[in-house]
Amino acid sequence: TTTMAVSALDSRIFRNLFGTQEIRDVFSDDQYARYMIETEVALARAQSKVGIIPAEAGEAIMEASKTMTIEYVHSYRIRQ
Repeated sequence: TTTMAVSALDSRIFRNLFGTQEIRDVFSDDQYARYMIETEVALARAQSKVGIIPAEAGEAIMEASKTMTIEYVHSYRIRQ
């Protein structure tokens, strides 16, 4: 199966003109989602330390984040 490039970033020929695979990995959708989760975990831990949420909730959120996996679900709806 051949995938058509829709931008230079999708091109196997030109994509390294705009960065390396290592940089693309830093800004991938998966990494972005992980950064967002890390931010939410840090917020929960901070809130638990100052009593906004129960201390055990902050710990539970932190522990749950260590084993979670991200599943991306794409759904498309055609609007008339």
